[in-house]
Amino acid sequence: MSLKWSESVMLKFLELYHKHDCLWNHRLDTYKNRDARESALGSIIKEMEIDGLTIADLKNKIKTIRTMYKKEHSLVCKSKKSGMSTDEIYMPKLFWYKTAYLFLNNVTNSRDTSSNFVCVRNKFKLS
Repeated sequence: MSLKWSESVMLKFLELYHKHDCLWNHRLDTYKNRDARESALGSIIKEMEIDGLTIADLKNKIKTIRTMYKKEHSLVCKSKKSGMSTDEIYMPKLFWYKTAYLFLNNVTNSRDTSSNFVCVRNKFKLS
């Protein structure tokens, strides 16, 4: 099933996704409870009222939302760290970013990364 949704359908889904915190809050015991998660997804399917919508579709949509949210949030954070003025800070292009930010911000922490590449000078001579 194609999951390209209108703005109103997407915002409705995000509202329902937020309501079922066992689907996004990894700090809860119910996050690891398969039955609770399946029940929440079934409830969302009923409330969305989209013919042919499946649990697999919702799982894919959630994965896509989290991936896109993390990417946009990373760009915002990088622009803030770069020392840009407030006028130059990256503004997310996703219309639903602010809605997702309200509940995903506290549970999607990006880890600081460091390079595992060690630069050793004069180890190799170039001819």
